Amino acid sequence: AVTSSSEALCKSLGADTVINYKEKQWESELKDANFDIIFDVMGGPKSWPNCNANSVLSKQGKFITLCGDMDADAKVECCLLCSVMCAAMCRQCASCCCGEREYYMVNQQRSKDMEQCLQLITKNQVKAMTDPDAPFALENFLAAYDKLSKRNAHGKLIIALCDDDEENAQGNDVLQQNQNNVQEEDEEEVQEQEQLLN
Repeated sequence: AVTSSSEALCKSLGADTVINYKEKQWESELKDANFDIIFDVMGGPKSWPNCNANSVLSKQGKFITLCGDMDADAKVECCLLCSVMCAAMCRQCASCCCGEREYYMVNQQRSKDMEQCLQLITKNQVKAMTDPDAPFALENFLAAYDKLSKRNAHGKLIIALCDDDEENAQGNDVLQQNQNNVQEEDEEEVQEQEQLLN
């Protein structure tokens, strides 16, 4: 579900169907679609309930959201953040205890998942979209923020922190550290499973 200005972009990236959410309600348009995964980048208090009510997600499906029940235009305050997190925890409990569809906030994923995403991008199996104006120079970070806050970005906004030679050297170090972290997490997971069996 996108705005009209993004329809051509989505189709060029391989989308089979594009729905303009300002003209049609995507949950109604996709009624009984039974998708395995929904990745919600807009949020809002209606996305999850409408998705369930229209069976857009399969019974074993996963709903992954960046912002939960928070409306994109909402003023960020402590009470709002607490209510968003409480709703997320309640839905996760319902997923575990009641066998309902799974609900995740994206920041709960482990670095192992991020490493797998990086590998897909490295192998050109997934295309990472960057905004045509990116990268922004560090001293122009306010221009990047302005574009983000006005919701005019078409892809990721990148701020350059160093030059290419320095970045390549640091990138190799970061990649090695990520691989080490994933290996440590795997070992910890195996140890936890062994303790549960004992």
